[in-house]
Amino acid sequence: MASSAEIKKIKEISVENYFCKRVRAHGGFATKNNAQLYVGIPDRTFGMLGYMGMAELKRPKGGRLSAAQRMWKKFLDDA
Repeated sequence: MASSAEIKKIKEISVENYFCKRVRAHGGFATKNNAQLYVGIPDRTFGMLGYMGMAELKRPKGGRLSAAQRMWKKFLDDA
């Protein structure tokens, strides 16, 4: 198990890479969304096991949603 200090050093890109690897392992896909088109849009759109979703990925410690990301979350939750 990783120590607290090791967890704090994990970068968001590592979390994204792990997420994509796990989605592909289950026969799915995960595409990177272009945040320059829509500020705050979730990091990834993915499809797996007959479902589609969007994922905003954060590092294990210290990651937090911006106001634009919270707005997207509410929009997608209500959809």
